[in-house]
Amino acid sequence: PATLIEADLTHLDVNNLPEKIYRTLLSCDCLIARSEFDLLLAAKLREAFNIAGETSVDVLPIRDKFIMRRLAQKHKIRQPEFWSLPQFQNNTAAIDKYVLKPRLDASSNGVLIGNRQEIINSTEKITRPEQWLIEAYIPGEIYHIDGFIEQGFIKTMQTSKYINTCLNYASGAPLGSAQIPEPSWAKSFTEKITQALRYANGSLHLEVIVDQNGQPYFLEFAGRVGGSYVVETFELKTGINLHQCDL
Repeated sequence: PATLIEADLTHLDVNNLPEKIYRTLLSCDCLIARSEFDLLLAAKLREAFNIAGETSVDVLPIRDKFIMRRLAQKHKIRQPEFWSLPQFQNNTAAIDKYVLKPRLDASSNGVLIGNRQEIINSTEKITRPEQWLIEAYIPGEIYHIDGFIEQGFIKTMQTSKYINTCLNYASGAPLGSAQIPEPSWAKSFTEKITQALRYANGSLHLEVIVDQNGQPYFLEFAGRVGGSYVVETFELKTGINLHQCDL
């Protein structure tokens, strides 16, 4: 038997829940949320209702881009130089291009590339600077690595290379990707990232910039199944359905 409760999760207030959701959570044994946009909400609900599973401490390293950058830095993982927005305003580094991005968004939403003055101009109207991240722009090809990790061990993974970019797609350009033979650095790089972010169970979607010298740079990590047709193409290649593994 099942009961369907429809709710706008985007505006769901943990401290002021609709009565039906509140009563349901009081007797909830397991709360599953696998969309990237719902991970942090679910963690807060588990904390509020004492439900077993991932808490905010577990989820933030795989959702907050600034936190994941700091953890990668701590573990000496190669990545673009980065700053919080307040730090950037006092930055004097001689870099041609920067990337401005929200710390908690996804799918290249809100991302802007420009020189220092263009970035400064675009941030003048930002009311919550603590929610933004700025990094040095590194030219190169963007790869995505998809797979599944269990008890800290990568069970399966596949590397693909983007055709065009997610950022251009957000502006209306077409986007695709193609599976490629596993680069020599892919597995060890993925293992380092998952260990640094303390991510040990579930599907993963890692994005990496590879420069003209073939050096990988950490870009972003998501503790969820890749979007678009990643699941279908992954299953065609491996026989494994990432949604089923993830659940």
